[in-house]
Amino acid sequence: MNAKEIKRIASAWAEVMRENQTFLVELDSVAGDGDIGMVLSDGFAAVDRALQDTEEEDIGKLVYRIGRTLAAEAPSSMGTLLASGFMQAGKALRGNTEFGISDLIKLMEEIGEGIMVLGGAVEGEKTSLDSLLPGLRAMREHASAPLGDALLAAEKAAEQGFENTRNMLAKHGRIAVRGEGSRTIADPGAAAVMLLYRGLRLALAGAETRET
Repeated sequence: MNAKEIKRIASAWAEVMRENQTFLVELDSVAGDGDIGMVLSDGFAAVDRALQDTEEEDIGKLVYRIGRTLAAEAPSSMGTLLASGFMQAGKALRGNTEFGISDLIKLMEEIGEGIMVLGGAVEGEKTSLDSLLPGLRAMREHASAPLGDALLAAEKAAEQGFENTRNMLAKHGRIAVRGEGSRTIADPGAAAVMLLYRGLRLALAGAETRET
């Protein structure tokens, strides 16, 4: 897989964020200030435009550009966290013109690391990490499987991680002020990351077949 697939991923992320904008807004209206759906829909639409307009072949530079675009076009706490993660991932992947499952694992590892460093959270505290890290573990466990199977496993694990946030005590953000009352509320950041995994699966389904 090469830069064409990165552009395909950008388009899939733009689409899933647009399709789920209302879903994210509704979640964030309970847990935060209600802006995550609009911000991420607009942000990833800008990412899609930015990547389609470039002839860059370096995977790391393209991923870094995703982060820079989100930093400029998704001005919210979640947008900032994702921007930091993508820029960190871009630095780690710079110099590659092709990528595979190991690079997708590295991408999500670096996004997770960026979120942990900037956000100061760990898994189990009702944040985006609670879908990101289960999805990452599933991707690692299925790394030797066909790509579509690995990405489906990651998406399902991330979805379950998101659902599990309904039972967690929030320790970060506006929702944390609710204390025990936060346990019944699903985390919108975890939902957003779940959608990133969905976009990966939708974009890359059949990628191995297209290469043969």
